[in-house]
Amino acid sequence: MNRNTIENAPIQIVACLDKDFVLTTGVMMCSICVNHPDVGIDFHLICDESVTENDRKDLEETVLKYPGKRTIFYNIDSQSSNKYPYRLGAISQATYYRLFLTEILPPSINKVIYIDGDCIIRHSLLPLWNTDITDYAVGACIDGLEGVTDFYERLGYPREKSYFNAGVMFINLDDWRRHHVLEQSMDILHNHRDKIFLEDQDVMNMLFHDRKIILPLKYNLQAGLLWKDRLWDYQKFEEQFKDALEDPVIIHYTTTDKPWYITSSYHPHPFRDSFYKYQSMTKWNNIRIENRSKIRRIRNFIGDILRRINIRQLGPSQYIDVHPVD
Repeated sequence: MNRNTIENAPIQIVACLDKDFVLTTGVMMCSICVNHPDVGIDFHLICDESVTENDRKDLEETVLKYPGKRTIFYNIDSQSSNKYPYRLGAISQATYYRLFLTEILPPSINKVIYIDGDCIIRHSLLPLWNTDITDYAVGACIDGLEGVTDFYERLGYPREKSYFNAGVMFINLDDWRRHHVLEQSMDILHNHRDKIFLEDQDVMNMLFHDRKIILPLKYNLQAGLLWKDRLWDYQKFEEQFKDALEDPVIIHYTTTDKPWYITSSYHPHPFRDSFYKYQSMTKWNNIRIENRSKIRRIRNFIGDILRRINIRQLGPSQYIDVHPVD
């Protein structure tokens, strides 16, 4: 029996959300519970005021049927991040909430695994949790845009330090407290906001470029890594990528091709069925969200009809050929 079984210290999981990520966070939590039957898990959910009491009840009930799992809620005011730059329609302002972890979480918690709500977990996180990050601020995987040279020129550090995706992070909170990460982040957002494009992910890459450990890609298999047009160093990470494709631990549904959105039925995310598998185990089974504009919906509708009657040809998929996983 390992040291993280139910009788011992639980794995600490953190997610930040607003009302738009309640469904997906619930599915993510379910996927963790299913794949950790004998492991204690504490879910720390940092929610703004848009997450209702009913939403919280639904999230809590999602994990109650699994032994050794519990949910702890923390409140944050959405006004805390509304002055920071973000891409309207592309990302939620809730992404900035994770910069406040040292102020929100109890000082007794010295490390956490942060996971975005648009992820599902397929295997145990114990090997990650037991990784030694004493000398690092964060452990994370490279981003699908890791090879874009402009990022390093804009953020002001060498290309060889790479650029990580902040959707899955193993965070050393003791290090964050020692280095006053919140204060440093606020300084960047106030005095260098012209450098920020990918929100707090850019901020953390600036802060941690020389204090991070790069994790195997199986811990954050992002949609951008599956594109035919690669914007990352495939040669350097080829073996990791092959392992991740064959049996990913965490699938991260980045970009707009999210399985829970109502979209055109052509060229879906290669691993969408993995999301549906865990969604079917929750109260949100079969729910799809319409996030397209009216014009986009009309265009998709007309395009689908034209393709069915062979007037318009289906364009090539942006994704490489992959074998689905369960």
